[in-house]
Amino acid sequence: MTEQPEPITPPAAPLRFSPVLIVMAILPVLGLIAAVGLLLSERGSPVREVTSRPARAGALDQPMPEFTLTTLDGQTVDLEDYRGRPIFMNFWGTWCPPCVAELPELQAFAAAQGEAGALVIASNNSESADRIYEYFEENDLELPDILFVLDPEHVMYRWFGVFQMPTTYLIDESGVVRDVKYGAFEDTDALQAYLDKLAGSSDGA
Repeated sequence: MTEQPEPITPPAAPLRFSPVLIVMAILPVLGLIAAVGLLLSERGSPVREVTSRPARAGALDQPMPEFTLTTLDGQTVDLEDYRGRPIFMNFWGTWCPPCVAELPELQAFAAAQGEAGALVIASNNSESADRIYEYFEENDLELPDILFVLDPEHVMYRWFGVFQMPTTYLIDESGVVRDVKYGAFEDTDALQAYLDKLAGSSDGA
């Protein structure tokens, strides 16, 4: 009996992928990569874009814009009202140990200045008034001579280009930013030294 030859199986045709399918498969991956990149670029700076005042790396020798902010008790503050007085614009938070360590020094300095001298403004851009009041109560802090304001939209934070806390900018009587102190003031003498330096530069101008 003659053996039947085994059937010959033709080789499998090579797989071909449609260009349309390839593009459709890649698009979600590219979208995911873009989303992750955007998230990482904004991480650590949860701020809104301020189209009218572009962010800058610093504000020295620049006139301060007409910022309108809110105090802890909900009152509106127009910083234009304080023209004619030097301003120590302090950026702080209750979560920042050096920030809260310098608050008593800021208070003592502000109290010594009186109503016509230098003004200390403490701007908080990340916490609510309730949280700040709670912190003051927990730590038995009385700071009546510091003007505490909220900056939830990060308007001043972005305009000044704050990158660490505490940071304090010194603004002259005409509203021009003249000096900056990175880190906490150790005592009232250090604050007075900055004020004296400002007075000296004004006399020489």
